[in-house]
Amino acid sequence: DKDRYTASQRAAGKEMLREAGFSLDGDMQYDLVGGEASMNTPLTTICQGERVPDALYFAGRVEDVPALMDGLSVTTGCSDRKMTVFTGD
Repeated sequence: DKDRYTASQRAAGKEMLREAGFSLDGDMQYDLVGGEASMNTPLTTICQGERVPDALYFAGRVEDVPALMDGLSVTTGCSDRKMTVFTGD
């Protein structure tokens, strides 16, 4: 990982969620395009997957949370369901 902060958040989040009894799926990464978070690919994978999660841990930067939340609200498979979103910030 190039970003130590997000790597640290991911490791801490995984440990916290495992200890709380959550089952974890694989990590997802998003791109920055022109300095803005591009969530289309990971959200399509998450929201249109075989099993859409009830909870999502976001280990990214706080300034990228609005793009995540906006994307969840309009992506088929997630937009019509409740989902808990955890962040590290």
